[in-house]
Amino acid sequence: MVRLDPGAEKNILGLQGELWSEPIKGPDMLEYFYLPKLLGLAERAWSSQPGWATIQDEARRRVMLSEDWNAFANAVGQRELPRLDHLSGGYHYRLPPPGMKVEEGTLYANTEFPGLTIRYTTDGSEPGMQSAEYTAPVQVGGMVRARTFSTRGRGSRTSVIPEE
Repeated sequence: MVRLDPGAEKNILGLQGELWSEPIKGPDMLEYFYLPKLLGLAERAWSSQPGWATIQDEARRRVMLSEDWNAFANAVGQRELPRLDHLSGGYHYRLPPPGMKVEEGTLYANTEFPGLTIRYTTDGSEPGMQSAEYTAPVQVGGMVRARTFSTRGRGSRTSVIPEE
């Protein structure tokens, strides 16, 4: 990794985030493409340089970066995304699909933003608001399908672990 020379910081005027809009066909699609990414851009643009950015020891820097990411991801998932569900009638932000793995018949799942609800099925059907909620590792058999859900019940793309 090449670090920015401390004297070069004065040459940085700000941050910007491009959005190539040719494939965007309406407000819902626009919101899906720029949210929640815009929250991360705003966090970097409006915050001072993070403490981990100047740490030379890579192992220590990674620990501090991980701690900052954890705080940011929790703030987004538990505070900001629920706000986006209700501001101005609700925004159509991108919901990350859950990560999943099955080890020795036990399903382990997580989400990029803690606070989102994970629901799953084991009968091959599409997970919905009435499906079982994942709250801890659970015994499963066969195909597993899972989705994350917003506070308004909107679901992500489906993650699938096929039958073995």
